[in-house]
Amino acid sequence: MILISGGSGSGKSFYAEKEAVRIAGNEARYYFAAMKPYGEEAQKRIQRHRALRNEKGFITCETYTQIDLTARRILPQKAVVLLECVPNLLANEMFDEAFHALPVAEVTACVINEICETDKMAEELLVVTNDIFSDGVQYEQVTEQYREALAQINAALAERAELVAEVQSGIPVAVKGKMLTDETVAKSEKRTEMELYIGGCGQGKLSFVMHRHPELSVQGRV
Repeated sequence: MILISGGSGSGKSFYAEKEAVRIAGNEARYYFAAMKPYGEEAQKRIQRHRALRNEKGFITCETYTQIDLTARRILPQKAVVLLECVPNLLANEMFDEAFHALPVAEVTACVINEICETDKMAEELLVVTNDIFSDGVQYEQVTEQYREALAQINAALAERAELVAEVQSGIPVAVKGKMLTDETVAKSEKRTEMELYIGGCGQGKLSFVMHRHPELSVQGRV
């Protein structure tokens, strides 16, 4: 299993699709789409994702809950599966009428189990999920329960995965395991005219830059 996380608009979906195509080669590749087409915003996101994977050879399966049952029914002996994405799958199973009466802990366990079962059936499973709790905002109780459940699922999947990658500004960074290609290493070794450093307030960005480039001077900085 490969777990790919990142914030909204980070480029995680593009990276996941590219890696799924590369890993699959001539084998079948399936796209398990968990987002329900509810509302104008959801429709726009679905269209954007369809455009992203256009002509990449994916067999798209709209599967909103119990993805292991779908996998058992349709997957051939060798297939690469891309699940897009865990937050939508969890939301479907937490708030769908068939599941919402279940305790949150039970729904959380069900989502973890069905993803792991799908991983057993697939030649390789790539799972896209969202960064969680980085916004520092407190939400109402139902939303907080959902976020905590997503965090637990992410942790369980990260423990199982051979590779956990976080995508920032379109650049994948290995959190666990090694990157699947040498592309990132090659880019990091290539000398460039510009370096971009990203981080929150008070995280030591300037200190790191000065440590990396002691030849720089901060004299005159306000």
